[in-house]
Amino acid sequence: MRNSLETSTLEKTMLRGALKEVKAGGILIDSRGTIIKVNREFLRLIKQREEQILGHNLSEFMGDADFKKYVLKNLSFLFQNKIQQIQFECNWIINGAKSLSLFFQIYPPLKGHSEFGCFVKIMDSLDSSLNSKYLDKILNTIHAIIWLRSGDGSKFYYASPKFETFYGFSLDKFKENPEILFERMHPDDQSAVRQSFLNKDGNVSYRYFMTDGTWHHFSVHRFFILDEFGNPSKVAALTIDDTRFFEAQEKLLWKKEKLKEKNEELENAKSMLESFTVFACHDLSQPLRVFASYFEILEKHYLQDINPEAQYLLSGVHQAIKRMKDLIQGIAELSLLEKTNQPASLCNVREFFKERIEPLLLNELYPDLKIETGKLLPLAVSEDHLASLFMNIIENGIKYNTQTPHIKIRSKAFKKWIVYSIQDNGIGIPKENKNQIFNMGKRLHHMRTQRGSGIGLYACAKIMSLYHGKIWVHSGAGEGSTFYLLFPHQDKTV
Repeated sequence: MRNSLETSTLEKTMLRGALKEVKAGGILIDSRGTIIKVNREFLRLIKQREEQILGHNLSEFMGDADFKKYVLKNLSFLFQNKIQQIQFECNWIINGAKSLSLFFQIYPPLKGHSEFGCFVKIMDSLDSSLNSKYLDKILNTIHAIIWLRSGDGSKFYYASPKFETFYGFSLDKFKENPEILFERMHPDDQSAVRQSFLNKDGNVSYRYFMTDGTWHHFSVHRFFILDEFGNPSKVAALTIDDTRFFEAQEKLLWKKEKLKEKNEELENAKSMLESFTVFACHDLSQPLRVFASYFEILEKHYLQDINPEAQYLLSGVHQAIKRMKDLIQGIAELSLLEKTNQPASLCNVREFFKERIEPLLLNELYPDLKIETGKLLPLAVSEDHLASLFMNIIENGIKYNTQTPHIKIRSKAFKKWIVYSIQDNGIGIPKENKNQIFNMGKRLHHMRTQRGSGIGLYACAKIMSLYHGKIWVHSGAGEGSTFYLLFPHQDKTV
């Protein structure tokens, strides 16, 4: 028995300490709102004696209107357990003059009892002022104000101190005549704003004429605060000056328009360049063919008996003609790369290689060529681009080779990539030059005795960039070369 009494005393002591810490107390009221019991913490809170409180009705301390609105109207619902609690804020009037701002929570009676328990907490003015200070600082930073008023608009609970600076008129003037807001509002926006005021909540934007003669863009975010029955009791709103945002948006739209114009200019220039390339290649090919034909006739009928020095010069002319042909063909093919349509499905590379590439290589033109293929994974790449990649790399391995050409082709899948490797046993590439071979028209010094345009590997790099892939080479002088083609995975079907 003693232990239970000590426990009860300890709990009461702890409860009193907690109530004192949070500046709160408790009272009991009956079904008519009459105060029938108070604790010491509550008396300390309101600084009144017990005899001044007991037997009196709450309406004497909080006003008849608020008592009916918050307490009397809802006590029967609370008693019937239709609601779980009643919450409200009110001013506690002391001796008809001085008042405290209190927060009430009223709970239903315990089983077998009829009195209602009330938890009462003082609204800390220091906390409120600090919160208001930081809130105002935040609102000033984002160029905004907030205000809180009753659901019917008849009463204002709070408005930011910057209200007058923001709108150009005081809060008192707005209370007297709400239409003053629309006098400076853009006529085209007034209808939408009035309609938004009729809705329970919502957002609306409007243009507002400032006292300095400039137009600003305001956006209002409104919502209703509901009571325990779901009825709107207060309206909260945040008004933000979005002018800087709109100005930035307009600048962005202007820049987008300028960028669009530049892109159109670039597309036109690109189209003209492509047309010029096609015509130039065609117009250059015709006189080159005529020159080659006349030179062949001249050599066959008139230049048979010439000395070795002259034969060497003739050989140089032949090489120059072939080089010119290769250059024209390479430029023509390069101009058509980006015009190739992107594939809608995966290409079966093994079948493609067998049907399109092998017939071009395994013939009398390259009688000793050996091609060894491993696993060839499907790729979401156009067949024309694949043909260009394989032929340019493999022909380089054949062309720049001093022994029987041997080509090995493999592929491997990784989490995000598919990598193809094409290996040859050719003369290789000096390590200091292996990054240069993908440049336009670049031919290495030790390869210049071989026929070539210097465009093939540049075209390969261009193709890989179209697919957001990469190409690189591992090689060394006399070691052969291995070219790697890295393709990103694409979710397409064969």
